[in-house]
Amino acid sequence: MPQNAPEAWGCIGNDHAEALLYRLGNMTLLESNRNGDLANLEYGAKRSVFAQSSFAITRKLAADHAEWTPDRIAAHQNWMANQAAALWRIPQLS
Repeated sequence: MPQNAPEAWGCIGNDHAEALLYRLGNMTLLESNRNGDLANLEYGAKRSVFAQSSFAITRKLAADHAEWTPDRIAAHQNWMANQAAALWRIPQLS
């Protein structure tokens, strides 16, 4: 979801948009030369670019999420949190 999304971007109302915008689940890596071109486009248009990204995490996002909704943002965030916990486990706390 873009930072300067037009009203009701991707059928996400403004009330949800503000709450979801800076959530980790709404973030992904993207080459800087592509980021500006995508700006406020709908997710469907972004998804095809994400699928061609040099970043595996961004290709996975495109493969796993056919649409970008509040539920999909939460699912992506949950997946990212699980990845982080598995990678950066502190043995003393386990």
